[in-house]
Amino acid sequence: MNDCGQTSTPKDSASAKDYKNALDYMLSGLNTYVRDTDLSPQVAALYKPGTIFRSKNPADISSHIGGMSTSHRFLILSNHIIDLTEPEQNADRGHCATPSESRFLALDAYEYHGKTQITLLHLLDDERWRYFIDAVPAAPELEIDAIRINFSAICEQQPIGDLASEEWLDCCSDPIGVNPQGELYSPEPKSAEALWSVFYTNFRRFVGRVVYLTPGEDDDGSWLKVTQRDDIHAVLAYAYIDYEHGMSFRYLCPAKVENDRWVLSKADDTIVIIRAGALKKARWCPTDIDPAAFGEIAAEIDALYKPSSAVETLRKLETIDHLRESLFPDDIFAFLIGPQCKSLELVWLRLCDWQDGTIYGSLLNEPDNNWGIHRGDVLPIVFSVNNGSLVSAIFVDELEKR
Repeated sequence: MNDCGQTSTPKDSASAKDYKNALDYMLSGLNTYVRDTDLSPQVAALYKPGTIFRSKNPADISSHIGGMSTSHRFLILSNHIIDLTEPEQNADRGHCATPSESRFLALDAYEYHGKTQITLLHLLDDERWRYFIDAVPAAPELEIDAIRINFSAICEQQPIGDLASEEWLDCCSDPIGVNPQGELYSPEPKSAEALWSVFYTNFRRFVGRVVYLTPGEDDDGSWLKVTQRDDIHAVLAYAYIDYEHGMSFRYLCPAKVENDRWVLSKADDTIVIIRAGALKKARWCPTDIDPAAFGEIAAEIDALYKPSSAVETLRKLETIDHLRESLFPDDIFAFLIGPQCKSLELVWLRLCDWQDGTIYGSLLNEPDNNWGIHRGDVLPIVFSVNNGSLVSAIFVDELEKR
């Protein structure tokens, strides 16, 4: 990336159009986040502008931006982070995280008065990241001069107390995307190398694939006991969405990794379903194994759990992903809003229909307040942008008019 904001794009018209669509989607709702740490000169030098790399693990970041107590700051530009602010206790850190296996494009490295800011653009989590291998993006949101001026001003501010605590800085001590050999991870994962967190993975990466599942750090592997075998330490499973039970994995056979390859044991006839809720500490990676290699299991699952056309369409809506329950991708949260917007309540709904441009959800919990609606009611959902973020709501007074 040069300082003049010039850009290169794919040359043929079809690719140029795809590139522009990808860029527009990546910049829509773009927000800024920071991760402050101390880097050695050798590690800091890895983030050369124009470099694309992969971060295997989630990275703790903050939406609060103030002065620095460290030597280096990662400035992350993203529209698809994981919001972790709700579980925060006794601190206001604006705690967020990047998903595991995120890809980043290094845009700039700038030093000001002994402080260095490394600017990273969070690329799309699908194959469209490849558009930016040979095409450097340019947009007002990515103007390097403006980013540098803003950093210079922020450096004059005092650090935010909760972001300068020993506990938080320890969470942010590791550089982003650096492997044990001290190099940046390649954007292309090696076979059986890309083990990442089940909990932090978007459901679309799972569905319809044969995946490798193994216990992660601090994971006792108790979920493997459902196979009723004590000699299994990892498995292959077929991933699908159960409308009622969320992300699920049909056990296929035991497996292990040797020399970046999967070594499979003979498939057995055990019918075991592993729910994603049991895999919060587990790790996974995709395989290139054709589901047909396991007979009709995948085809039978796909037929049994085939969603309605409306639900299938709603699963493709990436714009509402931040509203979804991570393990139950058909469930979103919304606000019940009372007359004249004087009261509200947070509820969960299961997306069930889409008619005439209106999305409908079935209410999953009985409201605490007497709204005149109850669990199981199918309600129209209204979406709007509030402070740059998409929010969902049900206007109760509008329901009464219906």
